[in-house]
Amino acid sequence: MKNNPVLTIACILLGIIALGGCGESKAPAEGDDLIQRYIVRGRVVAVKDEGKALSIHHEAIPQFVHVTGKADGMEEMVMDFTFGEGVTAEGVAVGDPVSFTMAVRWKPKASYWIENIKKLPPNTELNLTEKPQSGAGHSSHDHSHDHDHDHAH
Repeated sequence: MKNNPVLTIACILLGIIALGGCGESKAPAEGDDLIQRYIVRGRVVAVKDEGKALSIHHEAIPQFVHVTGKADGMEEMVMDFTFGEGVTAEGVAVGDPVSFTMAVRWKPKASYWIENIKKLPPNTELNLTEKPQSGAGHSSHDHSHDHDHDHAH
């Protein structure tokens, strides 16, 4: 039996369609997976979810870039954080001063987490007020607790 080139091309195209190669594929919009990282200092105010999350009163982050793209900073506040892959709260307790890398991704939905954390000496001076505002419900930030992020960065 002779190979028919039209039939061969048709079979290849059907195979591509079956694999989704000709389906509607939408490339991510620019910046959808952009992760911003900030080195932040603060004090642990609670260990939550059996050590799977921390509540930290962090110092102001003057260089913080909001979802709008405007770099107008973030005030000091108490925020709850989960951890990135391989990061734990081991060795960190309530009252400890810490330094950590806060990762933020705004799209496809807002998420933030700690990529690394280290305990600072107990006498570390932090630039914190006694009564911080809570990150929950803060009008200029979307601190939803949707931590949909992969760790293949």
